[in-house]
Amino acid sequence: MAFAKKHYNEIVEDVLARITKGVVNERHEFVPGKSRYLLSSTPAGEIIKIEGTLNATNTAFKKDRDYALEDNSIAWKEDGEKPDDSTYFLVNYIFGDSTKTAGITDINPGSVARTLVEAVGREIDFVYEEMNQIYLSGFIDTARGSALDMVVSILGIERKPPERAGGSITFGRNTPPGEISKTESIISDGRKRYVLKNAPVKNIIKISGTVNSESTEFEEDTGYRLIEGEKGILSTIEFLNDSKKPDIKTVFNVEYAAYEKIIIPGGTVISTAGPVPENVKTFKTGKEAILLPSKEDKNKWLADVFAVSEVPGKQGNVNAGAVTVMPKPPVGIEYVINKNDILTGSDEESDYDLKKRAKHALEAAGKATYNSLKTAVMGVEGVNSAVVEDMPEGVSGVVKIIADGGWEDEIKEVIENTRSAGIKVEFYRPRIVDIGIELNLKLRKEVDEISVKEIEPEAKNRVKDYIDSLDIGEDVIYNQVINRVLDIEEILDVIVKVNGAEEDVEIASDEMVKLKNIDVFF
Repeated sequence: MAFAKKHYNEIVEDVLARITKGVVNERHEFVPGKSRYLLSSTPAGEIIKIEGTLNATNTAFKKDRDYALEDNSIAWKEDGEKPDDSTYFLVNYIFGDSTKTAGITDINPGSVARTLVEAVGREIDFVYEEMNQIYLSGFIDTARGSALDMVVSILGIERKPPERAGGSITFGRNTPPGEISKTESIISDGRKRYVLKNAPVKNIIKISGTVNSESTEFEEDTGYRLIEGEKGILSTIEFLNDSKKPDIKTVFNVEYAAYEKIIIPGGTVISTAGPVPENVKTFKTGKEAILLPSKEDKNKWLADVFAVSEVPGKQGNVNAGAVTVMPKPPVGIEYVINKNDILTGSDEESDYDLKKRAKHALEAAGKATYNSLKTAVMGVEGVNSAVVEDMPEGVSGVVKIIADGGWEDEIKEVIENTRSAGIKVEFYRPRIVDIGIELNLKLRKEVDEISVKEIEPEAKNRVKDYIDSLDIGEDVIYNQVINRVLDIEEILDVIVKVNGAEEDVEIASDEMVKLKNIDVFF
């Protein structure tokens, strides 16, 4: 049975009617030519007051002169005053046996009885509202917050928690580290290659050992060479001539120069820069890492470390080049920077999205429609968008699914568990269409230099948010790009070019746009 919420006015009138058998402000429309108006609560015992409009003025009509109570009805006297045509009059009266009327008769606004009842009625109204919220919390469409969590839990669904932004952070220095001299004694076991313990190695000074029971000093390039080992680091000795390798079970000594090891400890804190502490975004590194020479430039030493935002949700996302501060720099590190955007942070799943997913789950449980295939694929963690095409190229019994994000094996497993018998499902990734956008901004005259510096990243972020929101097969709408930019108050006008043209970019059903670059000019 459905719950019906009572409103405050209904509560007050009902309580007053129970304790006084009185009705306040019962409304009737005065119809020309009609003289009798039946009261709703019967038997009517006594008329307390009738108010209405006479000659466009609020008027209290007089009993016996203007009206009388006859057979539970208001009877307007022919020679008395009457309300203006098509206006409303309000009747206050007591119903029931007038000879046994309750002691409380004054129920007009401001009376003691009405004031007390209105105070109680307000509390009852609050209880009704709470009961109404409890009732609505039992349905997917009307439940909210924790109540919605409990409703969808019946389907085995949980709200997706906020995700922390995480990505690669580069630590580096522009000069090689200091050198250290090392001597290592190694037992020969017949192998050609031996890994030195202190890497990376700068150069070999001397290798001496025993060959054919005679003491020998090995020559570089003819007897041995220094080669790259794990991760492309110079760390391994390779003997070049099998006949001149150290004798088995003898010890050979390696004197060499190595670089000092520079370590980025796990849990190193880095952050963005900014004058306002509340706006600074902080990240913390994961595993320990070691600085290594760059393959492009041997003078540059780098280490790419995965770091995670200390604040969950989208507020931890940063653009490329934003993370530049080391509150406590590791020894030997000269700079830190994120070379790419870190935008993997996501807020807690909203009620709207959770409701959509729950409804999709209900539909997918039936395994009866092509929509259930899309629903099942969208339920895979990491899937951002999906498109289902029935009968691609006109072939019946074949369904094509294009999905972006998520693990491929998991998606294929979900498809196999969801597809109907006799239906072949083909899974594809979307073809990427690179988009380049050029913004020519015209600013308002009063914009200062500080604001100008802030406008460019804000404009880029707004455009990027729009492009990132497009799903598979969705066109790039030229005017949408313009609107996103013009929402910035300081911008007076903008000329936009998308892939060199001032027009929409049409995207096929199996394609998806990816932002390649945004260039901003003033």
